[in-house]
Amino acid sequence: MKLLSYTTFGEEELENQPKTEEGMEIICPHCGLLHKIKYGISCSTGKKVDTLSSYSCPQTGKTYLAGVNGKLVIGIKK
Repeated sequence: MKLLSYTTFGEEELENQPKTEEGMEIICPHCGLLHKIKYGISCSTGKKVDTLSSYSCPQTGKTYLAGVNGKLVIGIKK
């Protein structure tokens, strides 16, 4: 059985974070290269939303969380 990991972000943690935009490039903390942010798709409308955004790292072969509610979460220490 695979375990799911989770994390939470409070409003006070997100308020001063930079805003995300789909397609913006971030520096990957895993490989140091630039990767583009992708927005999620709403289950109810089928439209792209900034509720959750992610990026994929070809070096690791994994997808990582990039943003929550339109704010960058990369670099927030948990």
